[in-house]
Amino acid sequence: MIEQLIAISIYFLQDKEIIKEILDFQKNENENIDSIMRSEKFACKEGCYYCCIGWDVKGTIPEMMLVVNSLNRLNDDEKFEIAKRLEKFKQIKNFDDVPCPLLDNGNCIVYESRPFICRTFSSYDENLCKNKISFEFPEVVQKAVEYSKESIDKLDDFFKPLFNTKIRLSDILFNKEKRLFYINIADTALIYLNDGNVEVLKGEYAKKYLK
Repeated sequence: MIEQLIAISIYFLQDKEIIKEILDFQKNENENIDSIMRSEKFACKEGCYYCCIGWDVKGTIPEMMLVVNSLNRLNDDEKFEIAKRLEKFKQIKNFDDVPCPLLDNGNCIVYESRPFICRTFSSYDENLCKNKISFEFPEVVQKAVEYSKESIDKLDDFFKPLFNTKIRLSDILFNKEKRLFYINIADTALIYLNDGNVEVLKGEYAKKYLK
């Protein structure tokens, strides 16, 4: 898989416009998944954040790209604060009772860009989440899973590794000089996303082995 990600990263270094297409695809995926989930009436509501505690959140690379884009909309003070939280979160071994670093006053600061796991974690009874009682996910979640799988299966094989590789939320990095968050793919492409603007810089592997 790493070889495939390196190949994709080299492609990005040559043509960053394809990244915008990938982001558009992921945004459309998120909207369709939300539509599927809205077919049910869950107990989930604004300010309900029990499922945002005790998880080492992971998402696909395109999902995390959207998270990066949302984080880069924050003001500088907020960015530096989130960067500290992410760095601290990276060191945690036991996530029990640990809130997501992107949770602020009971709200997700990247709600519109949240990964699939966050979009589909749902319950008809909030007390199950509040009291950490195990429960079976509603059938509609499986429908969302199947939809996502079918969509990815239709993609060009070359780009599928992006959607089949999951990274941790704390894998998102922060450049203090640029004051921007970014993702490092296979140590080959450093991808900065800021409100539609895309910048792709060479990672250490690319600097060493690519002309």
